[in-house]
Amino acid sequence: MHYIRWRRTGEPGEANPRKKPNGTYAKYINGKKVWNSKEDKEFCIRNQREYREMRRKEDTNYGKSIKSMHKERFGGRREAVLKRDDYTCQLCGMTNEEHKEEWDKEITIDHKDMTGRYSDKHNNDIDNLWTLCLRCHGKKDCTYKYIKNNKLVPEKLQGFVQYFI
Repeated sequence: MHYIRWRRTGEPGEANPRKKPNGTYAKYINGKKVWNSKEDKEFCIRNQREYREMRRKEDTNYGKSIKSMHKERFGGRREAVLKRDDYTCQLCGMTNEEHKEEWDKEITIDHKDMTGRYSDKHNNDIDNLWTLCLRCHGKKDCTYKYIKNNKLVPEKLQGFVQYFI
């Protein structure tokens, strides 16, 4: 659950009677946070604390670093795919070092058949995984959405259609 949504409503699906008409509890004046009232400040701090406690109990990945989660994602095959693909984007050829320079993040792994994190069925077979840079990953996912919704694929994404035929 998203913190801001939870903070504003208090509980999932319930309206918060304390919510201000403009939806804010504080405003910034000259770069400094100024609370509307002492009660608003206490309310937000209390809800932040409760939300963190709830996440610690319910979210198994809470507090884990992304690097430690990489070992669990993709069925533990992430490192094998990166080595197989020589830490290089399979579409544009960008290396992991170039990727870190441009986006300050490691190069990504993608499911070719779109059965990834948000799918009901995960196909973590090593032949279904490939290394992509953020730019190519985004273009590929965007192209898939156009095809899935039976919309005309824009000309700049036409090169990615071949991966879904």
